Amino acid sequence: MFSHKKKGLAKEWSLDVQTDITSQCSFVEKGIVFGTQSGKIVCVNFQGQIQWSFETNPHLGKEESLFLDQENSSSIVCTPLVHADFIYVGTELGEIYCLSADGSQIWKQKVESAIRGTPSIIPQEGGEPAIAVGTIDGVVHFLDLKGKKMKAIKIHTPITSNILYVDGKIFVGCEDGKVIAFNTKGLHLWTYQTKGQITADLTSCELFGDGEKILLIASHDNYLYALTLDGELKWKFETKGSLISAPITAHLSSDQGKDILLGSCDNNVYCISPQGEKIWSYETDFWVTAPPVLIDKDGFFRIVAGSYDQKMYVLDGQGDFNLSFMPGLSGIINQTGYSSLMTSRDVGEDTAKKLAEEETQGHITSCRKIPDSEKILVTTKQGIVYEFELR
Repeated sequence: MFSHKKKGLAKEWSLDVQTDITSQCSFVEKGIVFGTQSGKIVCVNFQGQIQWSFETNPHLGKEESLFLDQENSSSIVCTPLVHADFIYVGTELGEIYCLSADGSQIWKQKVESAIRGTPSIIPQEGGEPAIAVGTIDGVVHFLDLKGKKMKAIKIHTPITSNILYVDGKIFVGCEDGKVIAFNTKGLHLWTYQTKGQITADLTSCELFGDGEKILLIASHDNYLYALTLDGELKWKFETKGSLISAPITAHLSSDQGKDILLGSCDNNVYCISPQGEKIWSYETDFWVTAPPVLIDKDGFFRIVAGSYDQKMYVLDGQGDFNLSFMPGLSGIINQTGYSSLMTSRDVGEDTAKKLAEEETQGHITSCRKIPDSEKILVTTKQGIVYEFELR
């Protein structure tokens, strides 16, 4: 008798960190780090143990406490930046911390207003790079690697995304839906207006395979935007829900460029072509707010997506074509993969093929593939961390 391991996602371990997890996670050498509602930065190793935790909450006076939202003022929603074995993270109280790999504080700097976007490393002419953070009072702050303030650029609108640097230009996403570009000296270059808040990290890639770098902007107005570095709209793709997290890109079905994988608060995971056309989608039972994960499994692409419905989904990266109607051919209705010159792609619906699903305990807010493995680390809003292996 032969024994077969169950295919799909196998849970390796889980850990309850005893507080809500409020940021997405980042990798360090021995595990992941993330922020929590209680104001702690927590490092969990790959064996499912808390490696260390760092308390960011200062001791506030009674008068100061009166003006703060007690439930959320200590939260860390900023995704930690890991650079050269150091961890940089901002807080709701307007402080940026630099920690060593073992969780010891190297320095702390106050920038007066809440930091919600991921810090970024910005090259500087003739010297070491700077750390850049955007704040809710509409300022981009530049600090040197020792925490000393260098300069500040006023944007005049709350900054809710990361600071993205590409080819000498700096881009920020804002609460009022603007994408603003300026150079390293602070000179404004252009502004593009979306119709919703931008909280997802701005990303860029060579989308079309021609060397041109394209900005991908996910907005709460339900659209994903593809912009040139000069602010020209290439295309926009509409979903039916807010876009909370950044897309990922990969060569899935196109030889001419990179396809885009995106989660939406319309409950769907989307695969989009480099030209901004839908290739397929898959509907879960609740919002998809974490970026999907792509794994090459034995030469076949698998997409792993987490949902607020407390489930992890494993999808076939190629998708399926489901024929929903063809006059006079009722015998092939609902047959997946049917192909004929008599059909057009408008007749059916492009949908991803679900290969497996796995339940968790909590709304999934972050999924990350462990480098050089087929393992995934998952965090939930309710404070549970999981490691799954794709089998």
